[in-house]
Amino acid sequence: MNVQSVRKHPAGSDSDSGRKVRKYRSGARAREHRGPLRGFEHYIPVGDDPHAVAIGSGVNTRAGCRRIAEYAFQYAVNNGRKKVTVVHKANILKALTGLFLETAREVGKRYEGRVEVDERIVDACAMQLVLDPWQFDVILTTNLFGDILG
Repeated sequence: MNVQSVRKHPAGSDSDSGRKVRKYRSGARAREHRGPLRGFEHYIPVGDDPHAVAIGSGVNTRAGCRRIAEYAFQYAVNNGRKKVTVVHKANILKALTGLFLETAREVGKRYEGRVEVDERIVDACAMQLVLDPWQFDVILTTNLFGDILG
């Protein structure tokens, strides 16, 4: 898991900073990745252009989504955080990030009364991070969206 600060305390310390939790992948392990998100890409040649068409797809597993969600909620409890914001794109990628969102909701129910669950579409979250980062405590997202928000 990768935990990153998403805001700094005005005094300069990050003791009051929000946290972003996402599955971390590094170079050599990317091909063996067993976490919640894996991408597949390839090109289709047309005429003399070998890269005329690009196709990409991804795979989320319920087990991987559950693992990262449980980590994020437990992190919130262990560190006195009050809210986990689940960042997704389930409005468009209904199956791919819908599974991530559905699983995070299921895990979040087990923490009801201890940690508030919030949901944001990644586009809106990016804007809100710029306008008011203090509204976020822990952000739970996939590797792709974590890279975008980071």
